[in-house]
Amino acid sequence: MNDTANLDITRGLILTVCSANVCRSPLSELTLAEVGRRNATPVRFASAGLAARTGAAMCHMAARGIPDEPASHAARELDRELATSADLILTMEKEQRGQVARVAPGTQAKTFTLTEAAALLDLLVPLVSAGAHARFTSMRDIATALHGLRGRLPLDPPSRRRRELHSTTGAWMSIPDGHNQSTSAHVAVVDGVRQTSVRVATGIAAVMVETLARPAAEAPSRENADHAAA
Repeated sequence: MNDTANLDITRGLILTVCSANVCRSPLSELTLAEVGRRNATPVRFASAGLAARTGAAMCHMAARGIPDEPASHAARELDRELATSADLILTMEKEQRGQVARVAPGTQAKTFTLTEAAALLDLLVPLVSAGAHARFTSMRDIATALHGLRGRLPLDPPSRRRRELHSTTGAWMSIPDGHNQSTSAHVAVVDGVRQTSVRVATGIAAVMVETLARPAAEAPSRENADHAAA
């Protein structure tokens, strides 16, 4: 990846949020960072909780298999300053999007659930490849593009596997808390967070590769945009 030093996209902050900031959000943060390094994605990552016990360590189930040193993680409470400074906010549950907005009003357009962001990136990457978007110059631009695609997402689970996991309409957008559940349920949550975080990180890397390879003044092709939107 070339010419990243002069782009604001390289200074973006992606914030992951869950309840206690000891399982899902730090696992997502570390996974995003891990895949980001592999893909040379120069973005910063952080995590926080809506009801965190400040200083708490990462839960052992989520910490397993993380290449980074999870012992250094210390839970922290989400505050307005952190949420406002983030360019993209990823919550673990649908209801948490509204909770983030109550902590930091005005952040709704850049806040998505993790699974929602993965699905939206699946839509965005082909559009960018087809030239339907001008060159992104910041991570906030990517968040804005994802927000513009929200209306294309289905309310019902998009796959049989998710339909088996979630029976409530729209519930596929959430990855529930695995604590106080069976060990197998907790493992499934951890696996879901990690796999979905890999999808998100890979999608963001693909968008960056496409946009950094395009001349800054290049405008989106109307023909390509219409074809990609069809």
